[in-house]
Amino acid sequence: MKRVVLFSLIALPLTGSAAPATLDAIWPPGAKRGSEIDVTLTGKLDPWPCQLNFSEKGFTFTPDKDKKGTGKLKIAADAPTKPIVVRAANAEGVSAPQLFIVGDLPEILEEDKDDNTIAGAQAIDAAKLPLVVNGKLPGNNELDAFKLTLKKGETIHAAVEGYTIRSLIDPVLQVYDPDGNRLAMEHDGAVHLDPRMEFTAPDGGDYTFAVTAFAHPPAASVYFRGGKNAQYRLHLARKSEALPKRLLADDPGPDAQDNKLSAGKTATGTLSKPGEVDRYTFTGKKDEQYLITVESASLGFATDPVLQIFKPDGALLKLVDDANKENDPEYLWKVAADGEYEIAVSDRFRRGDPQLRYRVGAAKPIPSFTATIEKSEYLLERGKSVDIKVKVTRLHGDKENLVFEIPGLPDKVTFTGPDKVPEKGGDVTLKLEAKEDVPAFQKPLKIHAFVTDKDGKKTGKPVAAYHSFKTDPNYRGPYALMDLPAVWLTIPPKKEEPKKADPKKEEPKKAK
Repeated sequence: MKRVVLFSLIALPLTGSAAPATLDAIWPPGAKRGSEIDVTLTGKLDPWPCQLNFSEKGFTFTPDKDKKGTGKLKIAADAPTKPIVVRAANAEGVSAPQLFIVGDLPEILEEDKDDNTIAGAQAIDAAKLPLVVNGKLPGNNELDAFKLTLKKGETIHAAVEGYTIRSLIDPVLQVYDPDGNRLAMEHDGAVHLDPRMEFTAPDGGDYTFAVTAFAHPPAASVYFRGGKNAQYRLHLARKSEALPKRLLADDPGPDAQDNKLSAGKTATGTLSKPGEVDRYTFTGKKDEQYLITVESASLGFATDPVLQIFKPDGALLKLVDDANKENDPEYLWKVAADGEYEIAVSDRFRRGDPQLRYRVGAAKPIPSFTATIEKSEYLLERGKSVDIKVKVTRLHGDKENLVFEIPGLPDKVTFTGPDKVPEKGGDVTLKLEAKEDVPAFQKPLKIHAFVTDKDGKKTGKPVAAYHSFKTDPNYRGPYALMDLPAVWLTIPPKKEEPKKADPKKEEPKKAK
């Protein structure tokens, strides 16, 4: 079940503007909680000052009335340390969501230099690590460089957030020695486009960590690209545990001591040798169902696991590679006959490495469903209607009757749900209709799906429908935040009718 997040609501003046606000980028793309920072907004922000809405409490934006697109952002000391959603808003509507990262580490800004060279690197005191550098690559062939003085054998853990904060970049992280020779380069990470590196200095001296980026989505001409929202966050630390947990792989625990797998249990393994195949025995019972899963990419590891199930006679029963647009496979298996089966896990590319870890499990499937909303913001005009399309995905044999509700709708807006949700799932339409005299309205709304019995009575707790960033056509692995459990509905203020000339008013007399 998806966790419901309440969006903070900031009152807006009921004055019309030409179009809903847009927000293309926020600079910087993150900050430490308990701080107050200067921010710059890029987008169509008319009329200025517009408002900012935040998905969590603890954020106060004070716009600079004299300088469009700028202001102060105050982050409370008890604000959550995680990715949050920010939207610009005016009376006509809200922008698409932008991500903003809140952390606990000290943060600095890259110095805006024109040379873009290794020799002109910005100096960072290694004694002040861990910290975060907020940077941007506004033009093509941009390179941001940061110099650290290291002792021989000293290790630095570096990680870049660019793609995962939804910047249109494919970041590259490089390290240069004191003579300007490149010693290391990391491009893509284990499960997405953002790189991470563990670098140990071979000798004492000044080492330069440099960030640049390719275009994302990829362009026909391959060279380092930048742009108005080509922003990143470079994390630097002496120990990996000082990095935010979202940037690290989850520890699945020690490897299993035997190869026996049973229902309701999991086993952890490591594909440490090239071509390695880990095999587990499993006792299957006729007509019983089991959900066989392999977790690796979802834990943050680079393994691209392949799942195979073999019959008691050794014949291959099933081979599964990817599932649900991710590298981790799963298979809903109905056993045909009693017997000892074999479940095998390997890497798709036959690689071997101590970091190619996984967790395999077999469990009785629990029927469930998800409801994914097509868009994250909707505009409803007076006297008209708007359709909210929702994709229902049935999981593990779910066939329950479903109904939808949208709490918090204003008076004079009616909601109509589907008569029936197909047992196999699919797209359904929720319709909102507004009367001519409905007042202006702007608020985040949660859409709930309920299971009902044959008499239409709701049973159990509601499941929150959500908008997923996985629908992004440029999706290349998980973002720092994936799901939005509320959508914004805007009913703009009523437009004032232009004043008509009084037909009874006399025309001015013409001069003779």
